[in-house]
Amino acid sequence: MIQSDLLPQIASYIDGKWIGGISGKTIEVRNPANGDLLAEVPQLNASEVEQAVVTSDRAFREYPDIETRRKWVMGLYEAMIENKVELGRIITLEHGKPHKEAIVEVEYAAGFFKYYAEKIDALKPEVLDGSPRNCRWTIHHRPAGVAGSITPWNFPLAMFGKKLAPALAAGCGVVAKPSKETPLTAIAVYTLGERIGIPPGQMNLVIGSSSEIGKILCTHPLVRVISCTSSTETGIILLQQSADHIKKLSLELGGNAPYIVCEDADLEKAADALMSNKFRGSGQTCVCANRVFVHKSVEQPFSDLMKKRVEALKMGDGMNDDTDIGPLINRAGYDKVAEHLEDALQKGAKKVCGLEPVAPSEDWGAFFP
Repeated sequence: MIQSDLLPQIASYIDGKWIGGISGKTIEVRNPANGDLLAEVPQLNASEVEQAVVTSDRAFREYPDIETRRKWVMGLYEAMIENKVELGRIITLEHGKPHKEAIVEVEYAAGFFKYYAEKIDALKPEVLDGSPRNCRWTIHHRPAGVAGSITPWNFPLAMFGKKLAPALAAGCGVVAKPSKETPLTAIAVYTLGERIGIPPGQMNLVIGSSSEIGKILCTHPLVRVISCTSSTETGIILLQQSADHIKKLSLELGGNAPYIVCEDADLEKAADALMSNKFRGSGQTCVCANRVFVHKSVEQPFSDLMKKRVEALKMGDGMNDDTDIGPLINRAGYDKVAEHLEDALQKGAKKVCGLEPVAPSEDWGAFFP
């Protein structure tokens, strides 16, 4: 089991309390590198999720002033930077990405909190020049209400921070639902929020069934905004479920990212950039190149450069200092990559490097050399 000062409680967080869940059901979180059981996280039921929504609505209506919200958001930035090594370790253990890469993700995520803390003055009342009509106009910015957040496992902290930071800065009460694959990172952030004094109800964490929690957020009349990073299929479901309530949805769905190498390109730089793009997070991000178009005149030299770089990658446990690329998140991730490889070979692609991957017998250990 994982031991961390940032994880004194393994649970959801509602109204300032760590909630163990009354259903008795749990979600196993395992290290994708070796299958070690990291935690058994209690799974909430529908009534507990609804409680989180009501609590968030109460906090939103109290509407703290700008300086208070700035203190919260900047406080989380500072706490995340101070604890970036340990946060990175938690990310690596439950996701698999190299620890050095996970620390960069922590810094990236913390940057959202710093940005919104610095930009929060834009929410102060704005007086417009109404002299032509002999009147005075003032624009007051108000939070939308309860904000629901649904985040993926591939960037368990970056996407979480991207949604939590602006919602807190705006004054919305937040109900956040992390991926069941990587809930520990979110729990650690909420631990930091509790420690810096963010009051009960302002930020709530619900862990459980994605479909059940997503439906509650979409259909509950108190939830006014939903921000989700997920698949296109999930986005369609959320749109359909929230249609009756005309909610504001912010959706980041899937990805389709071609990489183009022109004949006059600096091939060394192009190869380095593609390596950085394609192998980050073991290639499991929505912005990883899924197709590479190379001008015929530079096809072979570019292929040679990529082969050299790929063969130099060190695959292994993300906590090892020399690891460049970790495991895939689970067996489904392995099957997806294997399917892509087989499809490419059948359509004329040539395999120029790489070992014969061995399918994992369990839902972990999905290395694809």
